[in-house]
Amino acid sequence: MRKKVFALLLTVSMTAALCGCGSGSETSDTDAVQESESSEEMPAQEPEIKEPDEESEPENESEDSEKPGGSGEVTFGSDQVAGYDGFEYLMEYQLVTDSTESGDEVTYTVYIPKDEYPNGYREYVYSQQSGVEFSIDLEPALESKDNTVAKNLEYTIAKDWDPDNASDIYYAMDIGEIQNVSGDMAVCEVSCILYSDIFEEHTPKYEFYCMRKMPDGITALIKVTVRSNYTDEAPELLAELESFYGFSIGWDTSFVDNKLAEFEANDAYSGGKYNMGYMTFELPEGWAKDNNQTVYDSGSVFAPNGDMESAHVIIQIDRNYIGETDVISELLSDTEATEELLKASYTEEGTIESVKIAEYGETSIGRTIEITMELSNGSERASAISYMGQVDDFIYEIYYISDEADETEKKNGRAALDLILKTAELK
Repeated sequence: MRKKVFALLLTVSMTAALCGCGSGSETSDTDAVQESESSEEMPAQEPEIKEPDEESEPENESEDSEKPGGSGEVTFGSDQVAGYDGFEYLMEYQLVTDSTESGDEVTYTVYIPKDEYPNGYREYVYSQQSGVEFSIDLEPALESKDNTVAKNLEYTIAKDWDPDNASDIYYAMDIGEIQNVSGDMAVCEVSCILYSDIFEEHTPKYEFYCMRKMPDGITALIKVTVRSNYTDEAPELLAELESFYGFSIGWDTSFVDNKLAEFEANDAYSGGKYNMGYMTFELPEGWAKDNNQTVYDSGSVFAPNGDMESAHVIIQIDRNYIGETDVISELLSDTEATEELLKASYTEEGTIESVKIAEYGETSIGRTIEITMELSNGSERASAISYMGQVDDFIYEIYYISDEADETEKKNGRAALDLILKTAELK
């Protein structure tokens, strides 16, 4: 039997019901990953501000050295920066802003990682190379222009890493202290484990922030991100950025292995369970995720021996963003109408012959309903049991599909479904 077809049909039918009950547009979690994936299940972490030692304050330096800057031949904000060709991995770029105290338009020459297609406009540019992403903004959003640069950087980081507005799934987040390099420049490091729903992988991510006050009321915000797919050129590229912008980036090539090892040794990773990123659960012995047959954009499929094509029972798990609507209450408000809506759902691949909806109670995926279905695709038949729950703005679905299964297979499949539902924990 083409179980993939039935898995897709079931997801499409659920989607039709959710949209039909007035919940608004729905976005699959895999669509939202890149790129704006999901909600962080992590407590907010406030960065601490560390003041510089008084003894380290610069004394009686020249006008150029009073501005924080690099130690190379050219530095950000200094004169005669344009036209420099001494960088191997950086290229010249012009930024313009008129958000000045004087109202005058000011042009800055900056150096960014060489990128054939940098993404930029007047006051902002983003580029990437060798696994390093870089951006500089001369008009960043500030909490207040009257704040210290460290206080405004604290505001920026808190906003960027607000769990309520997260665009990715993160674990092991570490927001370092905000370091006052001088009265005009502050820096901070952030690291975490980024989870990809599409590939079900955990990858370390390092991000470096620098905020600097420039003359005429201009503030520059610089971000440097190093991802796990960095190349051998990354350390030298970072060294050139350090030289031009006058900061010290704490990343080195041991970061990826160390961050991942620390995370996987912690129970926060899985606690001995299967980890999907947004959910962990126990799998019965002999069951595994089918990495070849998972229906893209329709969740992850688990089967005996990880092979849905040869199995007569499978379990599919999915999560979808639904917004603030209380979908479960709406589905239960008129179960007969919801059942008819599901039965009317149709794709060219098959139909739902019969369906029954009932409230199941509170589970780890929130207030949960049980949906039993009989599916058909031509002469082929299958049965499905789905548990659907809602927590905050997400709908979670755990469902079981069987075809031509004997009683032992059905019993084992149902036991697997019950075990997953019982042991599931949302992250």
